[in-house]
Amino acid sequence: MIASGEGARSALNDRLDDLPQDARNELTRYGVIDWNTAFGAADKPLASTHWDRHITYYWFQTFPAGRTIEVTHHYKPVPRHFFFSKEELANPETRKLYCIDQSFASAAQAALKQSSTAILAGTELKYVLVTGGNWLGPIKKFNLTEEKPSEKALVSLCADGIKRASPTTFTMSADNYAPDSDLNVLFVEPMPVLIRSR
Repeated sequence: MIASGEGARSALNDRLDDLPQDARNELTRYGVIDWNTAFGAADKPLASTHWDRHITYYWFQTFPAGRTIEVTHHYKPVPRHFFFSKEELANPETRKLYCIDQSFASAAQAALKQSSTAILAGTELKYVLVTGGNWLGPIKKFNLTEEKPSEKALVSLCADGIKRASPTTFTMSADNYAPDSDLNVLFVEPMPVLIRSR
């Protein structure tokens, strides 16, 4: 498994920012989106969405009797992006979900103070281990490689034995791994500067 963080905005946000005013008014009326924030965009309001996206991948597989079949699958995880504030950092559920320790909390507090908006870009990656555990017994060899989007980014997750391999990379290996919870990874970094010209 490889986990990595990405920027906080996307091509979808760019299209939403360019919607005509009547379309904006309708989406605002339904509570789907607002245009009340403007981080580094020359005071131009930027779209802030109010929904969550859930994507499920599945496939059908036939296993012939009497034969050994090796299955390998790769996929790119779909991260959740959100604004990370001091309230989010102080939230007990957030701290428990990502096993936030004092070192992470202190670094995040310092970054929030340096931010002109008192907000950071948060990215969450989830990896299902428990309910997806359809293997027979524990995972024989479990390897996790986690890469931060930049050296300034902070990362927190619940993983025993994780080690720093480089300024942006962390690794963990375990034999006969039997997880008792899913893996939730939190990346926090300064908000990107958005400057667009017309």
